[in-house]
Amino acid sequence: MEKWSRGDKLTVGGILLAAIATIAAVLVVPEFRHFFHLDKPQTAQAETESTPTQAATPSSPPVQTEPSKPESSKPTSKPKNKKPAQKTTTHVIGDNNVAGNNVSGDKNVTGNSNQTAPTAIAPNGIAITGGTVTNPTVNNFGPPPLQLTWSVSDTPSQASGLRFAKAVTVNSSAYYSPVYIAIFFDAEVDEVSPTGISMGVVIGYVNNDKKSWWLRLSSPPVTPDSPLTVMVKSSKPFNVLEVRKVETKQP
Repeated sequence: MEKWSRGDKLTVGGILLAAIATIAAVLVVPEFRHFFHLDKPQTAQAETESTPTQAATPSSPPVQTEPSKPESSKPTSKPKNKKPAQKTTTHVIGDNNVAGNNVSGDKNVTGNSNQTAPTAIAPNGIAITGGTVTNPTVNNFGPPPLQLTWSVSDTPSQASGLRFAKAVTVNSSAYYSPVYIAIFFDAEVDEVSPTGISMGVVIGYVNNDKKSWWLRLSSPPVTPDSPLTVMVKSSKPFNVLEVRKVETKQP
């Protein structure tokens, strides 16, 4: 084997130095690194730089979970609507019934230990609901009862056969209409009739006894200023005993 000469060694050494310089330039200068595709893409490098901790962190073991139970396929039944309770009102007929009052109110038997308030009804009288009344004073402010007065005078009779005649004048203390009176005699008389113009006149005698006659007329009324005159005629002498107001019962 031939030994290299000094010149050959220097040549080879220069070549090696040039190659080393070239490789160093390629590794250091960015343009050469990019030309020889030595740099990684920016996105890949960013992902590589941002995930070292994740790669170093050991992954936790998977957690076993129980499988969820399938929901029931049965339709849920809707709650039945309860019928609203109906309020019943009790009607009580009658006066002063306790059942018609409110339980929670005052003056009720079942509420607040109170009793029903007493009620007194006294038409045309004194109403006393409690206590004692000594020597009460009663004031009657109503009209006084109607009173009739009468007088008799002889009058000539113009009827043939009825020689005896009398005029009976009836006065009233207040307005009186319709007029309903009875006239009593000591003997039978033959005719009784009002004088003047009268309406609704009805005349008769009682129990077939011509000693007791009644007379009723709707007008004119009898007042203190307008008396009623009744003409009485008979074939025999007679006297007037009484003139009385006839009381009628209202239906």
